[in-house]
Amino acid sequence: MKTAILIFISSITWLEATAQSGSDGILGYWTNPDQSQILEFVQNGDTYEAIIRQSEKPEAIGKTPITGLEYRGNSRYRDGQIYVPQRDMKADCSIKLFSKDEFRLTVKVGMMSRKVDWTRVDFENPSEG
Repeated sequence: MKTAILIFISSITWLEATAQSGSDGILGYWTNPDQSQILEFVQNGDTYEAIIRQSEKPEAIGKTPITGLEYRGNSRYRDGQIYVPQRDMKADCSIKLFSKDEFRLTVKVGMMSRKVDWTRVDFENPSEG
């Protein structure tokens, strides 16, 4: 009986640790395929957002193009919004983590969608001190 209780408690502890690390897998710095931009994903309450930390366009640094992503389990973040400056509009977006170092951003506008793969990077943010 003691063994069964110990296994049960260990299983719950493991599940809680796995669930927490899964939802926080997006946190950190990421770069796009041409490495022209670095985003930092941070948690804001129950959602996640991205802040531009490095860009070819200095006026973009510090802006938050992605907001409202909610972790939905299975390494998926949904119901986010992304600002598309070329069209001066917001679009729906979602993210699927493939590994701790790769994710796919999907942006949807009506029936059209675009997918871009991002890669985790080491980045020392000068504004963090």
